[in-house]
Amino acid sequence: MTIHYLQHVPFEGLSHIQTWGTERGVIFTGTHLFSQDSFPEVDAIDGLIILGGPMGVYQEKEYPWMETEKEFIRAIIHAGKPVLGICLGAQLIAAVLGGEVYPHARKEIGWYPIEPASSTTLLPIPCGTTVLHWHGDTFDLPEHARLLARSEACEHQAFMVEEHVLGIQFHLEVDEHQLNEMIEHEHLIKDIWVMEEDELLQGLSAHASANRKILDEMLDQFFVPSFRSAHE
Repeated sequence: MTIHYLQHVPFEGLSHIQTWGTERGVIFTGTHLFSQDSFPEVDAIDGLIILGGPMGVYQEKEYPWMETEKEFIRAIIHAGKPVLGICLGAQLIAAVLGGEVYPHARKEIGWYPIEPASSTTLLPIPCGTTVLHWHGDTFDLPEHARLLARSEACEHQAFMVEEHVLGIQFHLEVDEHQLNEMIEHEHLIKDIWVMEEDELLQGLSAHASANRKILDEMLDQFFVPSFRSAHE
């Protein structure tokens, strides 16, 4: 199984997703947009992961590669292949499918609980699961999307479209190295939904193991069955 990923900045990579893939024999290929890498042919990959980043979906003038990226995402979705978007990745999916993306009333940066909005085995999140949020934007659900999760600070935390498109606003994949890199590149100002550095690091120690378990189960159920059915 070959999964392609789109990486927007050097400090937000695959992290634990890489570990999941290594354990299952997944081949990862990547487009590093910050290095102006090219995109693969649609038929060359079995699935797509769109990672996070500090830029906004609506900043195409500042990031001219974003228009081509959106076209590529649209092509993969139309091909019926599994597409997972994380944080900015979820916002890009929403925008590609017609949803509006815009600045939220407040930034949400920290370890806060989310609640399921509807039942699905693809996102196995018990009520009150605490995850890492790191975003200043939010989005309207695209047409035909099903809301899967919400938080107190932000209503739209996860959604699905037609069983093969999944967007999650939060970060299940983060490890210690990535979290330290994200902290280094963010000017943290304590707020009602923004934690300080020590709180963020303590939260990783408290919640990383449970988040990794959810991540593994989600990726197994999202990518593996699609790959098998496509090659039967």
